[in-house]
Amino acid sequence: MATTAIKNILDTLRARNVRISLNGERLQVEAARGVIDEQLRQLIKDNKEALVAYIRQVMRQEDITIQPAPMATSYPLSSSQRRLWILSQLEADDTAYHIAVGYRFEGTLEVQALEKAFQRLIERHEILRTVFRVQEDGEPVQVVLPAEHSGFSLLQDDLRDRHDKDEEIRKRLNEALMVPFTLTTPPLLRAGLYRTADDQWTLLAVIHHIVSDAWSMNILMQELMQFYFAESNGGPATTPLKIQYKDYASWQQQQLLHGGFDEHRAYWLSQFEQGAPVLRLRGDRPRPETKTYHGGTVRKEISHRLIQPLKTLTQENGTTLFAGLLATVQVLLSRYTGQREMVLGTLVAGRTHADLEDQIGFYVNTIALRLPLDAEKGFRQLLAAMKQTLSGAYKYQDYPFDELVKTLGASRDASRHPLFDVLVVLQDATPLTEKKTGVTDQLNVTLYDLPLTRNTSKFDLSFDFVETAAGLMLTIEYNSDIYLPASIYRMGDHLEKLLEVLLQSPDHAVGKADYLTENEKQALIAQAGHAAADYFMAKQQIQLAETAR
Repeated sequence: MATTAIKNILDTLRARNVRISLNGERLQVEAARGVIDEQLRQLIKDNKEALVAYIRQVMRQEDITIQPAPMATSYPLSSSQRRLWILSQLEADDTAYHIAVGYRFEGTLEVQALEKAFQRLIERHEILRTVFRVQEDGEPVQVVLPAEHSGFSLLQDDLRDRHDKDEEIRKRLNEALMVPFTLTTPPLLRAGLYRTADDQWTLLAVIHHIVSDAWSMNILMQELMQFYFAESNGGPATTPLKIQYKDYASWQQQQLLHGGFDEHRAYWLSQFEQGAPVLRLRGDRPRPETKTYHGGTVRKEISHRLIQPLKTLTQENGTTLFAGLLATVQVLLSRYTGQREMVLGTLVAGRTHADLEDQIGFYVNTIALRLPLDAEKGFRQLLAAMKQTLSGAYKYQDYPFDELVKTLGASRDASRHPLFDVLVVLQDATPLTEKKTGVTDQLNVTLYDLPLTRNTSKFDLSFDFVETAAGLMLTIEYNSDIYLPASIYRMGDHLEKLLEVLLQSPDHAVGKADYLTENEKQALIAQAGHAAADYFMAKQQIQLAETAR
């Protein structure tokens, strides 16, 4: 489960004065009589494993204190920042690591108050006024600038007279995304406010990943609204942050230098001491010799009738919805390739320390999951194996992925991402207006998340599942130099069909699970040229064709 979803559950429990703690390995729940209704009881039950893991991680961090770094003119980069710095030097015009968000405001918007809110946000978070420079010895460092030198200004334009306003917004977003940032020069955050009606505005913001991540963008928008409300209504000043990103980066590098992550390091090295199997999933086009970041996206809504049965099955087996989705992707890729072992990537928030929860910065960490698969065993047994794999990965999640890649030191295929080419994540899609900002219900504007489409891809494939009130939305981001859209649409259909089959027969061999749609089966029978075509032979022919693709 995504950490944001866990925190939302904890917020719900706190709001009802429900206390949870660990008694050994058992989750202990305390509340006044009648507070825990059936819905809340089911929420706790469905997410028990994730809650236990989160509390255990917090307990491990209680004795660790991140102190402010000594005042200096510059500070070290975190391991993740260093990788992006290196990539920026190799690909000067690369825009794959730009993060974009969009929101629509409806109501009476005080533009001057919004401008001041941005300035207060930049004052509060040093990382939003940080640049990256190289010392005389060639070492990259980060430099925090005074707030008055941040270089930020809110761009504004009136689009009320434009015929196709949505197309104009897409054009402005693409323009913002395609202009590279210069990491040595501020700002590394751009924002534009576009008026599309008398009572409607669209806010677009683009930021470089080296100073932010997806979790940070939620914090950025929540605090921006808090500052906006304060500017509009004379609210109080915000409590200063205990630490800043530079303090975290300095602490992390000291931990690496003095053995603070040695146990984590040993775990990950044991996972990959024999190397990493390469996923041999063929594309529609030859793989470029050097990795590219051109991409596209395909969206698919997973049938609501499959989600609750999957949640029930995973809960019965003591694991999470994410584990079930990850296992389904693993089976599909194994059916495509015939491989019985693969490495898939996922993301963790990287904020196990309490002082990092409200920080803006590049905290997210990548973890590479080495996943064996016994094709003769059932989906239920695969979930048990996935539970064990994820438990170890989460326990040692703080070791920087980039340090693992550097430590392994093996020669790399320049056309691929280190260790894996396919990413799988599950995100929470709670609308901003439902998140805990403390002021959104008092604003004189209504906020709407604005879905954005990207034309870049960091990996060959990214399966991005988003749990919504209506069910589950899957976005597959793909490298368009390797795959065609039709193949990705078909892949999404195969994934849904496979999930249906796995849920119907969770104890049957996953290596024999059918993933072809009814239309594909009918097309194959027609292609065979006679109505009495042997279906099972036909199915094998298509499976072999898919494997050879």
